Amino acid sequence: MIKITILNSVTLSGEVWRQIPNYPNYLISNMGRLYSGFDNQIRKGSYKKGYHIYELFNEQNKGKRHGKRIRAARLVAAAFCKNYAKDKHIHHINRNRTDDRAINLLPVTAAEHRAIHVLYDILAKNIPLLAELLQPIIHCNVNLLFDDTKGGDVA
Repeated sequence: MIKITILNSVTLSGEVWRQIPNYPNYLISNMGRLYSGFDNQIRKGSYKKGYHIYELFNEQNKGKRHGKRIRAARLVAAAFCKNYAKDKHIHHINRNRTDDRAINLLPVTAAEHRAIHVLYDILAKNIPLLAELLQPIIHCNVNLLFDDTKGGDVA
């Protein structure tokens, strides 16, 4: 089980922790950090194609050599974003694949994700300043999609 006293000692200012659905021995923070109840430590994870990946173990893969590898952004979105669903893509608003803060993540459909990238790429290529100014509008109002009480199924 997770030792809250240890967790309190590693929590950053403004950081909120939530249990990961289907993975009771782990907590994910709104800043994208993973806490393991197995050894009571913050996990570092790894990177694949520029995305931060964590390897998680639960009852389904207990005793196996490898756990399930899940992107940090998906774990954060499942715990903190209102409109998260397993079939949605997780878009990084600032286009930085390593920035897995909840406020930077936007669950979107595949079509919406393509449209965001196409629109932003066209603007960035032709009118870079306008692209930066319109970025918040392209992504709607992120605050409407951020939820302090949500917890959704991860995988």
